[in-house]
Amino acid sequence: MKRSTIAALLWTSLATAPALLLPSCAGQTRLQSTEPLHIERFSRYKTDIATPQARMSGIIFLQQSEGGWTGRMLNEFGLGMFDFSVRRGKCKLSNMMPMIDKWYIRRTVAGDLGYLLGEGNDGRMSKGHAIERRHGGGFIMTNTRRRITYTFHPIRQ
Repeated sequence: MKRSTIAALLWTSLATAPALLLPSCAGQTRLQSTEPLHIERFSRYKTDIATPQARMSGIIFLQQSEGGWTGRMLNEFGLGMFDFSVRRGKCKLSNMMPMIDKWYIRRTVAGDLGYLLGEGNDGRMSKGHAIERRHGGGFIMTNTRRRITYTFHPIRQ
């Protein structure tokens, strides 16, 4: 496959507006600092990661294991974007898609997932993050420092 074709597919994956994945904003409530998120032991979420410059969407698979979480994000085409593991609030990313394998992206995504599945999952708040609940078990996490929004909608069995 030509490099330009691969680049076009990846760009389409990042630039596609996932309007069908996002329900209306009505009914969202702000997560209180004493309310932990309820994430099941094995979960699948339709996910949208939006920055002012780009957007990525796909599916995140989460599995709780001894001492933390492991997971994988796939884009709409089924290509693996990255794998991650979170232990004690620290996230390690691996198998990153070359297009997003930049030190600044790795650091930001690792910090955000570490917060979400570590401190944020325990109900603790952070200066740089805000979490809002959605109807149906979904939630939105915002990195207020970098203006990145992570939207998660559960996929029911």
